[in-house]
Formats: sequence, C-alpha cells, structure tokens
Amino acid sequence: MILKSLRYTSPLIKQFEKSKIEYYASRCEKNVPVFIIGAPRTGSTILYQILTNTFDVLYINNLVCKLYRNLHFGFWLSNIIFHKKPHNCFISEYGDSVNCGYNAPCECGEFWYRWLPKNKHFIAKGEIQKESIKEIRNNIFSVINKYDKPLIFKNMNAGQRLGLISEIAPNAKIIFIKRNPLYTAQSILQTRRGIFNDISKWWSLMPQNYDELVDLNPYEQVAKQIYYLEKQIYMDSTLFSKENFFTLTYEQLCNDYIDVMNKIHYFLGNGIQKRKNAKTPQIKFSNSQKLEDTVFSKLKTEINKLDWYDYKS
Repeated sequence: MILKSLRYTSPLIKQFEKSKIEYYASRCEKNVPVFIIGAPRTGSTILYQILTNTFDVLYINNLVCKLYRNLHFGFWLSNIIFHKKPHNCFISEYGDSVNCGYNAPCECGEFWYRWLPKNKHFIAKGEIQKESIKEIRNNIFSVINKYDKPLIFKNMNAGQRLGLISEIAPNAKIIFIKRNPLYTAQSILQTRRGIFNDISKWWSLMPQNYDELVDLNPYEQVAKQIYYLEKQIYMDSTLFSKENFFTLTYEQLCNDYIDVMNKIHYFLGNGIQKRKNAKTPQIKFSNSQKLEDTVFSKLKTEINKLDWYDYKS
C-alpha cells in the first residue's frame, strides 16, 4: 500500500530529488557503474547475487525497482531500511528474485525502458538522443557519487548496448560471463519448454541479426542466438579499456570460487569492503545432459559448427 502511494506521488518526488540529482551527478566521479553481461543462462544471475551480497556495493534491489522512476529516492529509502545488510539470496526464477524479499537484487528493466525500446535489444552508439543519455547518466551517477560506491547492474540487454553504455559512462567496468555454449543452449531450450511448452518459440535476448535467425530450426536458432550475442560483446569490448573489461566463465565460478572472487575484488577495487554476516552460496554445477539424446545431439552439431573463440564464423 505504501509503495503504491509512493508510485502515485512520483511527480512530486521527482521535484524533491531534482536538485539532489543535479548536485551529485555534477560531482567528481570516484566510482563507476559495473555491468554484468553475457548470453542468457550463463550464470549471470548467481554471479550478480554473489557480488552484491559479498561486497558493499550499490545495486537495484526489489524495493528500489518499485521506485524506478525515482531512482535517487529509491536508493535513499532502501539505504535507510537495509543499510549495509546482506540479502543472502541465491535463488531465482529465470533471473527474478522477488521471492527473496525487497533487499534481493533485481534486474529492473523498467528503469532502462524509461528511455529505451522494449522490442529492440541492440542499440548502437549514437542511436539514442543526447538528452536521454544525459538523463540516464545523471540518474546513475547521482547515486554513485552520493554513496561513493560502485553501482552493479545485471541487465543482459546491456551486452547488446555497449555502444550506448560507452556514451553514458566511458569508464564503466564490464564483467562478461560465458558458459560452455552447449549447456547454455540446452538451458535455453529447457526454459523455452518450461515457459511455452514449445522449444521453437524465441525466448530472451535478441541479437542485432534477430530477423535472420527467427525462422531457423530451434537447434540452429538457439546456437546462433548465443553466438551472435557473444560476438557483439566481443566486438564492442574495444569500446572500453582492457583494464575495465573482465571475462570469466560459469565453470571457473563453480570450480575456482575463491580465486575468481579475489580477481573480481581486485577488478572492482580492493578498497571495497565486504559485507558483514554475508553467507557464501553453495553453487550447484549443472553442466550435464538433461535433454533427450536426439535433441542434445542436434544441439551439439550446431554448436560445433561455430567458432567460439574469435567469433569469425
């Protein structure tokens, strides 16, 4: 009831926070936004949950997302209620952590859809008006500068919008998570079957050449969905300095957890503190065949046709 009332008073809150956004957004940048990107079903959600639970960083939780039109106010309210408490949430349903409560991390596409289209995931550099870029930037950096902490986003669309991100925050840090493409493809087909009861129906991110893929058989389609999403990220990684681009795999996260976390801590900044009373997750490694032999074999054939190293296919 209270949150509904706050949403209805969004225009009033906007006037209240306007001067604060302008003030904090104009200050010297001490920290930057961090984007977790990759293809769907690569482990991005558990990585997001781990990082936001372990480190004292900013992130959009389910409460802040309810107030996505007033991001600055949402973070102010969330900080009062939760302060530095860990969320200790390591469960989700297709990336949604709503069952973990208001402090759990949220992808919150609603924030980005204030300026960006819902039906088009790839956005090139120079495609969005400068006024919109300024508004997005001010919203993000007003929060970063107020709390003097990095702000971590897990929004998979961002991987197809690195050109735009380079305009919003040229010094942003990017964490690119990959997974053995065979098991990524298998997981996407399982998700299609679970949501639509039909593996031929498209689910999740659309690469730039979506129109070329939409009529392919589901095995070739899902392999190329992953391939072209990752290829776009690989190509656009040059928009950022090498020091600001970190690549890891789901397999590394599962098998070398401590080493990976130490490397990410260094990447984010060793000065970042760890949260007290933060639990360590038990990650269930799930790279095994779960589909029937004929389907799995067809997927494997399509995956093996593509170059997953230099993306030159």
